[in-house]
Amino acid sequence: VLMAIRLARTIPGPEAVKRWRKQMKFSQHEAALVLGVNKKTIGNWENGRAPISRMALLAMSAVVNGLPTYDKQ
Repeated sequence: VLMAIRLARTIPGPEAVKRWRKQMKFSQHEAALVLGVNKKTIGNWENGRAPISRMALLAMSAVVNGLPTYDKQ
């Protein structure tokens, strides 16, 4: 949890998003599915065309830490 708070305080640059995706061995499509965004958003983050949201950063941290996904069912 502390890592998630620290990650959310410092917004990483585009290279960090791509590094996270590669570390997790996700394609852009897979990363988009996991984070609940579309593939174009992932590309925009990685190319610096759009800032990454704090919620997406928290989701990335949750994936790294192996937290279970949320299912509304």
